[in-house]
Amino acid sequence: MYKYSFLLSVSLLLLNSCVPLRKNNEYANDLKTMNKLDFSKKYFTLYNEDVVDFSRIKKNQAYYILRNGATFQYVVFSEDKYIYETPLMPLSMLGESFNPIKLNRSFYFMITNSIFKTEGIAATIGDIYPVIEEGEIKGDTISMKRKYNARGSKNEHKLFEEYVLSPKIKVYKMGDDYFLENKK
Repeated sequence: MYKYSFLLSVSLLLLNSCVPLRKNNEYANDLKTMNKLDFSKKYFTLYNEDVVDFSRIKKNQAYYILRNGATFQYVVFSEDKYIYETPLMPLSMLGESFNPIKLNRSFYFMITNSIFKTEGIAATIGDIYPVIEEGEIKGDTISMKRKYNARGSKNEHKLFEEYVLSPKIKVYKMGDDYFLENKK
């Protein structure tokens, strides 16, 4: 009897550990195969049907944001409510010339008056959850103030990051893809 009880316990443990991985696999598959609108509806709590009011930020223009470890990224806010970003770049390249770089789709965003919010998906072993970053738009700078989990416990953290407009960086859109370059 103990032997069957043990086997049942092990089987249930394995089943429970595999079921949550389905969320991660489903998310990864959806990211690759779903169109942006359906993906947004399914995964983002900030999703809404409203058109983005671009009167406070520059659509399809480059901004930079400093990251940890002496790195930065260029980002573009697109009309499809997504942020497209470069890979991390060393801070020494900020303002330097570079050949065209293809941007990757990352966060979803929304603007309400001067409040700017982004939403991304964080993954842990067996689960995914939305994370929101919130800030304020002032001129050509977006100052990010806080970050929190959109579901469950908020786990709020203060942020001290800024998106700053970089008008000299050229942005190109080809189909659904965005590219940046800086030729001096």
